[in-house]
Amino acid sequence: VCSGNPRTTQATQAVKKAETKSTAKMESAQSYSKSVAGSYTCTASSLNIRAGAGKAKDELGSIPRGKKFVCYGYYTQVGDTKWLYGVYNGITGFASGAYLKK
Repeated sequence: VCSGNPRTTQATQAVKKAETKSTAKMESAQSYSKSVAGSYTCTASSLNIRAGAGKAKDELGSIPRGKKFVCYGYYTQVGDTKWLYGVYNGITGFASGAYLKK
């Protein structure tokens, strides 16, 4: 067995990333507004869905540009940014409202 095999390394990294996603502790949204609920389109090339509001929170997945993210009306305000709580492609979490257009 050759150590440092790129395929083995990639597989190991994928498993570690999957473990992080499955063990990430989901935070609760701090606010609710019916006006925030709805379908949003991702305007970034790729927008991370996170386990909490903020760039430092665990990544759960990502939304490609042009795809829809559905918000339930729950969100957390961090500075000037609303982090919307919703779902994309079966992944539930927070996404930055700065890159979502209703």
